[in-house]
Amino acid sequence: MRKLITLTLVTAVLGTSVFTNQVSANDDVITSASVAKSYTYTESPDLQKKIGEIIDGSAGLRTKTPVGCHKLKASNSFSVTGRDNGQTVRGYQCYIYANAVYNKLFGETIGHGTNLKKSKKLISNGGKTASYNLFRKLDVRTGAYFRASVSKSGNYNSNGGHSLIILSYDQDTISYIDGNSNGRGLVAVTRESWKDFNKRQLSGISRRIHLLVQPKATYYDKMYNVPKSTTIKTVSSNNQYVTVKWKKVKNITGYQIVCGNASANVQDKVVTVNNSSNKAVINLNNNSKYYLKVRAFKNTNNKIMYSNWSKAKTVTISYKVINQTFGGTATPQQVVESESNITAEETTQYADWYVEKERETTTEEITETSVSENSDEDNMPEDYFVPKRKLEK
Repeated sequence: MRKLITLTLVTAVLGTSVFTNQVSANDDVITSASVAKSYTYTESPDLQKKIGEIIDGSAGLRTKTPVGCHKLKASNSFSVTGRDNGQTVRGYQCYIYANAVYNKLFGETIGHGTNLKKSKKLISNGGKTASYNLFRKLDVRTGAYFRASVSKSGNYNSNGGHSLIILSYDQDTISYIDGNSNGRGLVAVTRESWKDFNKRQLSGISRRIHLLVQPKATYYDKMYNVPKSTTIKTVSSNNQYVTVKWKKVKNITGYQIVCGNASANVQDKVVTVNNSSNKAVINLNNNSKYYLKVRAFKNTNNKIMYSNWSKAKTVTISYKVINQTFGGTATPQQVVESESNITAEETTQYADWYVEKERETTTEEITETSVSENSDEDNMPEDYFVPKRKLEK
């Protein structure tokens, strides 16, 4: 059974996660609907609005279940019929609540994951831990259905399983809503570290990820007016930089490119691009493998909407430096600049930088591009799912 600390301040409600007596100051369990609604879980205004309705109690069950209520007790059974897939699910507490919320958001019930029409399984009988890198690799999005279980059966009729809906996540924390937060039918929004999430939902109580389900990208994007995703056409290297070309997307404001050395967390360099379909990534390290992704975005009424990320493309940088002499101080650049936009005024010359590529006899002069003062990189949200402000403690 879980101990819960409730503060009268509007800043946060502190507590722990499911089925433990240990109280941790690192966890935020929100039991106030007004407080839960004050945070941004997605960049989609329509999706954010629906989440607000769910927090207020309109989850699609026969009775209102606002955040903070204890109506989902083990003695109270409910049923939900999928709006689009027609599947009727019956059950209790967290299981029926997560199905109701998912149906409210996307028009389907999950059940045991066997009658999905517009959704797809990202994980089925997976591992004992969840992480930011895993979620980013799978492109987990706001509203995804998560089921943990001690066995491959899903433990739908025992305390060995637990269902919840993912609201947002970043490198440090994960936020979710569920209908049995304290083992006594409490509806709450929880924000906790990945370590605590695994400890209390997965490996710490011998559970694995039984199911992770979310809508197919085309259905999700159309329902919530999210820009269509793009695909990378080519990635080519030339000494110290890489040129990326991708398929254009209609009716968007621009694109965001990420480049890094890790396949799951490709965010060493992040940059926004105007409505162009190619960029040059500069100042890359020699003898290094890089992963690149691209996504589209559009700005509507000062709300930025991102598409899903493209699949990652890889490229390896390899060249020989035969002579390197600097005249003055050179600052490494951390942005991506368009080849077509590089001008003499924007270019900082390194004195006498000669590079010889592998198996080539010719040399060429390499220049570095300076950062544009008008870059809007700092104005862009870091991550599609990340709340714009963190919960206060």
